[in-house]
Amino acid sequence: MRKIAIAVMTSALVASGLVAATSAGAATTCLGGAVTFTKPDGEYYQPSSPTFYKTTSRCADINLRLNTGKSVKVCFYKSDYTLNYCQSNYTQVPWDNWTVVASDVNDGTLFRFRYLSDLSSTNAKAAF
Repeated sequence: MRKIAIAVMTSALVASGLVAATSAGAATTCLGGAVTFTKPDGEYYQPSSPTFYKTTSRCADINLRLNTGKSVKVCFYKSDYTLNYCQSNYTQVPWDNWTVVASDVNDGTLFRFRYLSDLSSTNAKAAF
């Protein structure tokens, strides 16, 4: 089930026709390939288990844009879907601004966002 969820998310990113870019166009291409999501009330993780995001060559960093300010950190997972580690500190992601929440992440890395609050987050965007 976990592998299917990752395959579906990866296929959706590839099918969207996004490609890696360099120089000034890199940020535009990276952010232009963002996925939109809603984290429901009562959840601390996005996506919720057993689903994961997987970094791509489009972005060197993991970027987040929220419609309300929230504190978020990134948890990284091994290829067997077990937790590798979570960042020790939360990053404050301000309202309606792109924020780097993890830098220089290897392509193909599995991860989820860990919110400090379990309040919902609607129409949020992530670029990775």
